Amino acid sequence: MRVNAYFVGDIYKEIYMALKKKADTLIHFITYFIRIQFFTNVLSKVLPELHNLKVLNLDILDYKLKYQLNISRFQHLEVLQTGYITIDTVNCLIKSSGGCLKKILIGDFETYNDNLYDDSLLLIRTVRENCPLIECLSLVFITSDDHFIELERLLRTCQYLKVLILETIADFDEDETITYEQRGLAGEKLLNVLIKSTPINLSVIGIFDEYFSINILGEFLENWRGRQALSILTSNNEYENEEFAKLIDKYKEEGVIKKFSDSDVQSIIDNYGI
Repeated sequence: MRVNAYFVGDIYKEIYMALKKKADTLIHFITYFIRIQFFTNVLSKVLPELHNLKVLNLDILDYKLKYQLNISRFQHLEVLQTGYITIDTVNCLIKSSGGCLKKILIGDFETYNDNLYDDSLLLIRTVRENCPLIECLSLVFITSDDHFIELERLLRTCQYLKVLILETIADFDEDETITYEQRGLAGEKLLNVLIKSTPINLSVIGIFDEYFSINILGEFLENWRGRQALSILTSNNEYENEEFAKLIDKYKEEGVIKKFSDSDVQSIIDNYGI
């Protein structure tokens, strides 16, 4: 069921009754909300009853709805796609999904909280332990040693993974200014993990807010040779300069790269989501 909540008044009560009536048979729930204040009550009441959902696509989240999602169980869920959402809510949904999830595509993780380090680390571990069938995945990724270890474990376990989106956040103290050298070292670690552990089906990588030196990128692409042609999507326009452009064109001509372009998380989700 697709719900476009562009309405006023008490019509949401009718929508609630219609959803409740179909609660046992509804398997797709996709929302497009314009006036959230009229629909939060509907969702918070009806979502816990939609036990047979296979697709859940939400573009809103408030605290009432967050609470209901955290306690809901969707044992048959295959696709989780949202706009803004907290990491702990995603963790809860994954744990209650019954191991069926194939797509976890999050347009906007909530990252301004004191538990970001632990929550984002737990998210990687939760996916690894509960999503053996995962094909498309977006993560918040802090460039810490702990996160690199967990990412490597995930890549070795989730062998069906085709699309990986990483919203990277530098691991440094608030009063510290990160240098290009530090960014380059973090980028090198990330590419090394991808080369060592990436499953054979992975062919799309979105990496945002990360930097790779031209030498490290060249080494990564050379090591990728012989695998599926790779699409690399990034928000960093530094790769548009002449030196990088020559390197990228070389590996495109040789069939190592399928696509290397400027993009954003939501654009990838639009292409590979529902």
